[in-house]
Amino acid sequence: MSSFQDSDSKSSSHCRPSPNISLLDASSIMIGVIIGVGVFESSPLIASSLPNGQSVLAIWVIGALLSVVGGMCFAELATTYPEEGGPYQDLTRAFGRPVGFLFGWALLLVVRPGTIVAMAFPFASYYYAIWPIGKGMVSPENAKLALALVAIVLLSIVNIVGLKASTRTQNVLTLIKLLGIGSILLLPIFHSSEVSPPASDLNTINYGLALILVLFAYGGWSEVTLIAGEVKNPHKNLSRSIFLALAIVGALYTALNFVFLHVLGLNELSLSSAAAMDAVQRVAPDYAGTLVSILICLSALGAVHGTIMTGARVSYVLGEDHQSFKFVSGWSPKTGTPVPALIVQCVLTVLVALATRNFGNAVIYTTSVVWLFYLLCGIAVIILRKKDKNRNRPYRLPFYPLVPIIFCASCIYLIYSAVDYDPRGSLIALGVTMLGMVLYRW
Repeated sequence: MSSFQDSDSKSSSHCRPSPNISLLDASSIMIGVIIGVGVFESSPLIASSLPNGQSVLAIWVIGALLSVVGGMCFAELATTYPEEGGPYQDLTRAFGRPVGFLFGWALLLVVRPGTIVAMAFPFASYYYAIWPIGKGMVSPENAKLALALVAIVLLSIVNIVGLKASTRTQNVLTLIKLLGIGSILLLPIFHSSEVSPPASDLNTINYGLALILVLFAYGGWSEVTLIAGEVKNPHKNLSRSIFLALAIVGALYTALNFVFLHVLGLNELSLSSAAAMDAVQRVAPDYAGTLVSILICLSALGAVHGTIMTGARVSYVLGEDHQSFKFVSGWSPKTGTPVPALIVQCVLTVLVALATRNFGNAVIYTTSVVWLFYLLCGIAVIILRKKDKNRNRPYRLPFYPLVPIIFCASCIYLIYSAVDYDPRGSLIALGVTMLGMVLYRW
């Protein structure tokens, strides 16, 4: 089966994805995936890397703008070729079947399991802080691991049950998450401003590290392209969902950090290990721990659920295109979901959770590989403009080729930073990715 065929020319011998995801659903999936735990975990680290409150707010705005640059590149690809698997199809079309296969392989073995686990562990940690299950019988580490595994398995089952169940679950989790963050944004009404000095003697200035952490918090803006074949009116709604989600998330992240600075001040934010909890503590000291822990639990669950949903779609297309991965192909006409891919993804994610056992290791496992394929997608925009110049492009990049060049430069910088920060973890992930090429040749 060729990856270059349009959906209407493909064989109809078995059930395939159909457009059932609305603009609201697509935007909800993106917002749910982007707003995980990154903004809560990284805000103090970002504040400690910058000289003043103005630069903290500015770096969050810059991160949003760079994400929009990437979003524009993906929007052109997704609206031009609205097919299930998104970047898998685009990379295959631009570079050939080996690179498309490598993307599918990396997503199946490295990117998706590591990303799901990276969100599942914070959920487990905050859940355990509220309800320490098994306390006195098992160690906290093993209890948190068990909670993470339960979340992965249960949300995989929700996705297997059916598309309607999974989109409704995502919409509810995203709505609760937005309401929770909205309540934190009201804190300045009840608390006077802290004095935030123009510069902090405690901070070690590192703009590069701050930008890496900000872009990690914005990660997930490309997720909707993975389900392009299921979005209604994709030529319009794919680009709309990307920009709508990024506008909402960018505004929320900047406002949230304004609240942290307003309530805590720069120095205290820099030293905080839980900025949201410390900020709420000033207004509601008796309930801060429980309220913030519940918010972050739900926020992490939304990210876990969204990444499970979108990742399995690429594995499904990989199985459709390559005989050796036929075991992850197949689309259930009853549930409207790629059941085999969801099951295999769940098993692999459980294995990665057992191997990494914490949030940091899971993040390191994915970073360099994610930005490598982002880089290739940015290059694919330029290649396909020349290779397929007569194709109708419902959304065309403005300021071409400056926008994809800026995006590619950002990707190269982040790949370098990831390898420089942790050469061992990055090289292991890249090595697992390149094993896919050996398998493809074999």
